[in-house]
Amino acid sequence: SLVRKVAADDIRITPSQNLILKYVRKENLAFAYNELKRLKLADNGYDTTYDITACPGTDTCNLGISNSTSAASNIEGFLRSEYPELIEETNLKIKISGCMNACGQHTIADIGLHGSSIKAKDGRILPALQIMLGGQTNVLAERVIKVPSKRILNVIATLLNDFKSVKDDYKSFNDYYWSLGKRYFYDLLKPFGVTTIIEENEFIDWGE
Repeated sequence: SLVRKVAADDIRITPSQNLILKYVRKENLAFAYNELKRLKLADNGYDTTYDITACPGTDTCNLGISNSTSAASNIEGFLRSEYPELIEETNLKIKISGCMNACGQHTIADIGLHGSSIKAKDGRILPALQIMLGGQTNVLAERVIKVPSKRILNVIATLLNDFKSVKDDYKSFNDYYWSLGKRYFYDLLKPFGVTTIIEENEFIDWGE
C-alpha cells in the first residue's frame, strides 16, 4: 500500500537483499521514511558491514545445514552493539549460506560463512560454520577454518580487532587478507576450531 501511494508500481529486490522503491517524489520522502520505520524496514546501515546477506538456510531449504538467517541476525546485532563505527564501512561485507551451494553469495564476501558440521568425540554432531575470507566480485574467497557455529561472534570479533590494529597499513580488509595470507588467518582463528572442550549449548544452532 505504501508503494501504491508514493512510488512506482513495483518493488525491486537487489542482489544484497535490499528493497528499492522507485520514483518517490521529494515531497513524499519524509512520509515514506516514517512509514518504512513503522514497518521496521528503515534501519540505518544500508550497504555497510551491518548489511549481511543470508540465504534462507534451514528455515525453508531442504539442503540447508545451518540456520543462516538467525546467524546473520545475531552477527548484525553484535556488530551494531560492539562496532558502531562500521555504520560507515562499505568495503567490508559479510555473507552467509546455509550450505556450500553459495545461495547467500558467501564465496564473494570479505568474510564468507557457510553451514557445515563437526563430529564431537562422543559421536554427536556440532553445527558448524566454514570460514572463508578474501572474496570479492571477481575473486573467490578461500576456505580458512571450520568452527562450531556458536563461536562465530568471537571469530568475527577476532578478525575485526586484528584488522583494526593494522588498518592503516592496508587499503581494505581484502588487501589485509591477501597480503598476510591464509596461514596467518588459520593460526589466528585456530583456537576457535578446537573441540576438546565443548559447551552443551554449542550442540544447538542459532535460532534453534
